[in-house]
Formats: sequence, C-alpha cells, structure tokens
Amino acid sequence: MQKNNFRRLLKTVESLADLGPQMTAERDFSQTAQAMVAGIMQASGAREAVLFAFSSKPTMLTSVASAGFALMPEPAIIPLLPKHVHALQTARGPVILATVAYDTYLSANGNVAPELFRCIAPLKVNGKLVGAAALGHHEEDATYAEDEIYALDLLCHYIALAIQNQALGQTLAQRVSTSLDPEEFREMADHTVVGHQIVSGVQFPWPRIPEIVRWHHERADGSGYPDGLRMDDVDMQVRIIGLADTFDAMTSERPYREPISVGSSLSEIVRLTPQKFDPHAVQGLLLQVRRDSVGSNRVPFLQDRISANIAPADVDHLAANVQHRLTQGKRYLT
Repeated sequence: MQKNNFRRLLKTVESLADLGPQMTAERDFSQTAQAMVAGIMQASGAREAVLFAFSSKPTMLTSVASAGFALMPEPAIIPLLPKHVHALQTARGPVILATVAYDTYLSANGNVAPELFRCIAPLKVNGKLVGAAALGHHEEDATYAEDEIYALDLLCHYIALAIQNQALGQTLAQRVSTSLDPEEFREMADHTVVGHQIVSGVQFPWPRIPEIVRWHHERADGSGYPDGLRMDDVDMQVRIIGLADTFDAMTSERPYREPISVGSSLSEIVRLTPQKFDPHAVQGLLLQVRRDSVGSNRVPFLQDRISANIAPADVDHLAANVQHRLTQGKRYLT
C-alpha cells in the first residue's frame, strides 16, 4: 500500500512538473485545457475525465476539455440550480458521487448525464467557484482511493487558477469589443469631473490646469465629454493636451492590446482632423515626430518610450494631408 501511495505521489509530482510550463505557454487555451485533463487522469488513475468552467450568467458548467468518454458532447453543458452551486462552493474537496446523490451537486437538465461521473472536484479560487473537474471510470474499474483523491485535490488548486485566468481574459476581451451602456459611460466620464474638483483648489504655476483636466476629452465636433464642448469653446492648451492624451493612449500598451505603431496612430489622428482635433495642434505633433525621425531633436520627443517607426517622407505626407483638409475647409466656408 505504501509503495502504491509513493507511486501515486510521484505521478502527481510529474503531472505538476508537466503542467507548469504548459499552463504558462503562449498557445491556445484548448491545448492547455487538454493537457490539464491528461494531468488529472495521470494523477488520479482515471480512465475518463472532463474539465468544466463555471459561469454565473447563466448559472452552468460548460466543458472546456475531456478525454476517455465514448459519448461526451462538445461542449457538455450542465445547468445548475442555487442548491448545486452552494454544494459545490462549500465542498471541501473532491466528492465521490457513488455515495452521494447526484442531484446534490449536478443537474440532469443539460446535454450530459451526471451518472457518467464517479467523482466531482470543485475548482475554487479564494473560495469562489470557477469550475469543476469530473472523473468517470477508474482505469481499473475500482473506486477511487484516498491517495488518488488527494492527488486530484492537489492538482485542482493549480488548474482552478488557470481556469480563472482564462475566464478573466475572455471577459476583458468581450468588454473591449462591445460598446459601453449609458450607465457605464457616465461612470467612465466622471473621472474628468472628479479630477477637476480635485485640482480646482490647487495653485499651479501654469494657467488653465483645472480646465485642461475637465475638458481634455472634449472634441472639436462636440462629441466629447463631460460637457460636449466644441473647438471654439476650449482654449488651445486644452486642445493640445487632448491630442497628446489621445496619442499617448494609442501608442501605449494596454491589457487588451499591444501599442499601436506611431505611423498608424498618426494616420488615424489625421483622418479625424479637423472633425475631432485642432489641425494646428496636429501639425505641431507631426513636426516633433518628424524631428525625431531625422534625429534633429536634442531631446527625443518620444523619450525612447516608443520607436518613431515612420519615415520623414510619410510624416510630410500626413502634414500635407492636414493642410489640405484645413485649406479645403476654409474655401468651403467662404
């Protein structure tokens, strides 16, 4: 018995050693999930296993990887009632389902029968349910032993973190690709008003600081926030900072994307001039970037934070485009 326990411990350590690099590798999550299922089977002696992710809206388990089952839909979905969520959330480790009613932990209303599983292991991070690992038949058609349950429990701590990270990444991607609702937009726009309130009582050696803080997201066509002002309603200092803030945001790394190149950022800014940005401020920005590109700035405008990966001729073309837009606009008004 001790020899078997030792072998199981070695298999568990081996699984952890294999999973570590695979869980942090830059690759599709489905491959990582399949590797986690293989690790679970190796450590627990399971012939069949499936890995679920938990979602609260709607409340259900959805499979992300499985192995060994002859009939396992892709994805397998198990809707959960509040009692199921509570049971999984409060379970202290893997549960042998042969001795507990299936209905305590799983619903039969999905596209997979709970009776396929012999063991269910909740995946939790800081006490919060993020998924579950379920085992089918043992490789020897035996009941899972205590050391095998222990090995499964040990692996589940690490797998839960991987499942949670994947869920957070998906949520962020969805939020980035969908527009804000009115309430979310108001909360986001409040930072300009709150910032204005904070700095209004401070004496700065420079003029217009409170106005700059409040209005740096205003746009020339009145589409900005928080007050919907147009270009003539704000001073040049505000227009310059608003442009600088936009350029900085576009060329900086964000959690949901890599930095946009200088050339692409400037092209988009020019495209939105003069509808959004002051053309004179844009010309000033282009002048500084051009000086960087030929090395004539004593102190690089971009401060080595991002590479000015744009040729002087391309900057000249953008500047001519801005001038053409500005001149064409004046002729149209006369």
